[in-house]
Amino acid sequence: MTKMTSAPSRSGEPAGLCAWCGRNTSDRLSLREREIVLLVVQGLSDREVAEQLTLSVRTVSNRLYHIYRKLGITNRRELQRGVSPHRNGTISPLRS
Repeated sequence: MTKMTSAPSRSGEPAGLCAWCGRNTSDRLSLREREIVLLVVQGLSDREVAEQLTLSVRTVSNRLYHIYRKLGITNRRELQRGVSPHRNGTISPLRS
């Protein structure tokens, strides 16, 4: 895995660099997708993410599927291993 640094978005929304493609996640992921990633990497289940964001569990599952495709990964474990949440609401790849 390539080492990357965080890249906060201009609006202060959750952002970071994708550990798999090296692109800024704000360029590839929507705001809602970044919110979901932030909660998933903090260890929340689909149900907990849905409750937190007032979405259905099915919507969270569908969004995660699209997130995985955009980032070129296949599952939640890869997502959790690839990024780390920060206290200020941003995400960045873990260093290898």
